[in-house]
Amino acid sequence: MNTMEYYKKSKNALSYGTLNSTIHELLLGQQVRLANEVQSNMQRNLIVKSPLHNSVQEPTSNHYFIEMNAEDIDSIVDFLFDLEAKSINLEGEATPKTALYSSLVDSWSKMRQDSYSDD
Repeated sequence: MNTMEYYKKSKNALSYGTLNSTIHELLLGQQVRLANEVQSNMQRNLIVKSPLHNSVQEPTSNHYFIEMNAEDIDSIVDFLFDLEAKSINLEGEATPKTALYSSLVDSWSKMRQDSYSDD
């Protein structure tokens, strides 16, 4: 894969950590169908790293091409956004979970915007 192909694929990609955290939260929230869809993307859409990458064998540095319909992506973003809102404590302050959910919302939202902006 040349640099342009990698860049094009990586626009529609998310990291191993983002996807694993998303699956975990979806399963906790009993969103099994969406969790299975994310897991399926991980099983079939690994973006192959360059042999010169400093962590070729390390799965935590992997990225995966996301092939999901816009409705499912929106459902994931909405679900994570709800978790983010609910994670604020009674004093209206963010918690460590708020930071996690905010990061997940940002990653999924940016990926969705980038992947559908070319349509």
